Amino acid sequence: MKSKFPRTSPIRKVGLASFGLLSASIGAAPATPLFQDDLSNAIHPEGVWSVSDGVLAASEDRFIWTEEYYRNFVLELEFRNHASTNSGVAIYCSDIENWVPNAIEIQIADDYAEPWKSADPSWQAGAFFGHKRPIKSAVVNPAGEWNQMTITASGTYIAVEMNGQLVNAIDLSDYTSGTVAPDGTEIPHWMPKPWSEAATHGRIGFQGKHAGAPIEFRNISIRDIDSIERTALRAMNQALPQETNSGLRLGRGVNLSHWLSQRNDDMPDPRDFFTAADVALIASQGWDHIRLPIEESIMWNEDGSQNEVAFQTLDTVIGWIHEAGLKAIVDLHIVNSHHFNAVNDGGKNTLFTSEESQSQLLNLWDQLSSHLNKWENDFLAYEILNEAVAENHEDWNKLVAKGIASVRALEPERPIVVGSNMWQGAWTFPYLRIPSDDPNLILSYHFYAPFPFTHYKASWVGNYAAYEGPVNYPGLLLSEEQLAAHADAPYYDMLADNIGPHDRQSLYQEMLPAIEYARAHRIPLYCGEWGSLKTVERDDLLKWYADMAQILDSEGINHAIWDYQGSFGIKDYESGKVDTQILNAILGN
Repeated sequence: MKSKFPRTSPIRKVGLASFGLLSASIGAAPATPLFQDDLSNAIHPEGVWSVSDGVLAASEDRFIWTEEYYRNFVLELEFRNHASTNSGVAIYCSDIENWVPNAIEIQIADDYAEPWKSADPSWQAGAFFGHKRPIKSAVVNPAGEWNQMTITASGTYIAVEMNGQLVNAIDLSDYTSGTVAPDGTEIPHWMPKPWSEAATHGRIGFQGKHAGAPIEFRNISIRDIDSIERTALRAMNQALPQETNSGLRLGRGVNLSHWLSQRNDDMPDPRDFFTAADVALIASQGWDHIRLPIEESIMWNEDGSQNEVAFQTLDTVIGWIHEAGLKAIVDLHIVNSHHFNAVNDGGKNTLFTSEESQSQLLNLWDQLSSHLNKWENDFLAYEILNEAVAENHEDWNKLVAKGIASVRALEPERPIVVGSNMWQGAWTFPYLRIPSDDPNLILSYHFYAPFPFTHYKASWVGNYAAYEGPVNYPGLLLSEEQLAAHADAPYYDMLADNIGPHDRQSLYQEMLPAIEYARAHRIPLYCGEWGSLKTVERDDLLKWYADMAQILDSEGINHAIWDYQGSFGIKDYESGKVDTQILNAILGN
């Protein structure tokens, strides 16, 4: 008998192999429809669920369940939201009469309509409801359009793909509390059973017309998971990779600021500012690498020719780093068409609006690659651009793909550091797109949270530079009463948006989108900049550094402090004195 669930207007099916997480699986078990055509193998209330032209829908907020229990499966389906849809797919259900605490729900919602648009992220499409937010947002299609979803489950490991993208992955054994998730967020009180105690087999169900908003399903099929998929699924929940395929492992490092980038006329000559003795000191302190920010206007003359002195200085320092047994990153920090702080400096970036500017960026990398390709791939990495600031995330995705391709044409195995858009914020990682078949990428984010604390009295942050009131860590940045006193100040929003409270757990939670993205894609993660000005209370400063270092090291995140001997520095250039308190807070000496 012909199925009532025909593959009309099919959506491209994808699996974990689509993300470069595993090799394409050959000979996977064939998929079968989850429900019989007449729903005879389903448990559902009479007159609520029906099938029309292959589409399954409900007239009420009631579930439809499989009669069978399932474990170790790949479930594929398509769904179509209506305005304000709030639905879900429940798996591993052990009690359909009391399913909420006895099942794992993968959320389906119309994220473009209220109240879900502004809801807690763990209530949005692709979330493990109430427990874990998606690692990518805005993946679900607008109401009225069909979406494809794949749920791969094996024991405590579950992954969710939507519309060709991995949106979530979880290890239920991490969820040992029924009140607080591992990232510190509160679990809804009506879900008190820890997911670490949940069954790893059970019925599969679909939620009906919840809160009056319809939901439709079609093309629902299931098959057994194969061994390759099971291996990849478990890998997504393992520790972060530490090195590239070429063997580069960054470890802990420092940024060499105000050397060949961000220089003023009154600064020392770069050749005097940083010497072989500095490299030796860095190595002796226990650091593993040095990030070398460079700037187009310093490395190249106005006529486009290379500044021979600047390139020689770069070569000399890279040689010192190599001799000391450290690693290095050459970071194109600023180009003439893009400055990360243009919004505060009154400048204008043309990199994302001008093809000429983009061609120039690629030309700079052609020159750098030709000049630096003598160095081993387990020693030196390139960073295409520091802190991209594009109005549209896809503009950065397209440009960084061009940059990677440009370098790959000359150096197929050179490690390349890739950051997310908008100052390499961890929060924008869900929007980042990277090649799925490049084993020599390093993902990078920068972290200065809470910003009003780490940049207290910074002259370059616009209106906030005028604030001279208190800032604190840990806890609230300032009290509610203190905040109210600045209600009319131009920097009020900066304080209010970052009031906290802040502690090690809140810092970790802000990093989580980057951590989850890197873990899911099996790529090393690098916090390429982090640090604080010394304008805050000393005890608070040291607590912040210690908390940050503990998070980065415990999570296996390679990192580099900002900076060596600038205003954030661990060493004072004028006196040569090392700030041993900060050094010990970071390295644990």
